[in-house]
Amino acid sequence: MNEILQKKIMDCIPSDPGVMNSSTYLKSAVLASLYIKEDQPHLIFQKRSSTIKQGGEICFPGGRFDRSKDRNMMETSVRETIEEMGVPREDILVFGQIDTLVATMGTVISCFIGELKIENLSQLTINRDEVEKVFSIPLRWFIENPPAEYNVHLEIKPHYTDEEGKKVVLLPVEELGLPDRYRKPWGLKKHKIYVYKKEGETIWGITAQIVKHISELLKDVL
Repeated sequence: MNEILQKKIMDCIPSDPGVMNSSTYLKSAVLASLYIKEDQPHLIFQKRSSTIKQGGEICFPGGRFDRSKDRNMMETSVRETIEEMGVPREDILVFGQIDTLVATMGTVISCFIGELKIENLSQLTINRDEVEKVFSIPLRWFIENPPAEYNVHLEIKPHYTDEEGKKVVLLPVEELGLPDRYRKPWGLKKHKIYVYKKEGETIWGITAQIVKHISELLKDVL
């Protein structure tokens, strides 16, 4: 390969590589918020209202990136925290982004950690349309109590049967000349699910995965 072509190829390589095909993923952000209670940092959680999607589940405030409102993913996490928890912007201090989580269900989640400058949770004016309640758990508890671990299987289905009993082909394996093994579901990949049980609540899935990451990140700080 001549040097001119080599240089043209190298110039096309991004200086800051991202997630391939990420434009097809739902982009969202969450803010894991801490506040000081009894001289200890507590993580603040919210329980989603039963009237919305994934109602009754425990999560951090967050949501979808809105290009018309947000300049970046951090602003998404702050905006959603304000909307859901009713906390003034001046009482939110974002420390930074801890990582990006690529969820198996096709979502890229930018995870931020910060502090709410409040003395107690009663200062929050939660949005009852989205949030049933808020509560906190000492960060130290998560560091000292690792989550339970479960494995589920994920498989890729080239076809499925709809509610009327009709076969719906998603990938025409035979027409495309693909190997016969792809006519049946494949993959059966194990996917680990983390679960914390505390305060009569179950923290699991993506939220538990973020909590576990935070606990490992900060275990030598406390």
